[in-house]
Amino acid sequence: MKVLVTGASGFLGGRLCHALLRRGHSVRAFVRRTSDLSSLPTLSDGVPLELVYGDVTDYPSLLAACSGCHVVFHAAAIVESWLPDLSKFISVNVGGLKNVLRAYKETDTIEKIIYTSSFFALGSTDGYTADETRVRSLHL
Repeated sequence: MKVLVTGASGFLGGRLCHALLRRGHSVRAFVRRTSDLSSLPTLSDGVPLELVYGDVTDYPSLLAACSGCHVVFHAAAIVESWLPDLSKFISVNVGGLKNVLRAYKETDTIEKIIYTSSFFALGSTDGYTADETRVRSLHL
């Protein structure tokens, strides 16, 4: 199965790439040109990871990366909620997800999107276990 991982150079995305490759999937890693790729598997490791450059905020590059993929693991995000200007946080985390969903609608091969996130999606839980029923409002 052909899989696209957005945010592949990040902590979660990189580990997803390793795990998916170990399970025999064909993995396309969607990364920015400025990304540190040192945690990703390489051809020298004997692993055929396909690198595709772009950004989730750049819809044409994302759409091209989705072409031919069956599953998208969306792990791209900005995890610095303390940025002085939240517009970048919103652009990547909200706009990027919107672009992934839009690409899903426009790409015939994608069967499934798996959205992944860090604790930033739910915020502090004050010690209790949160699940999909937890609602968090973002105050801008």
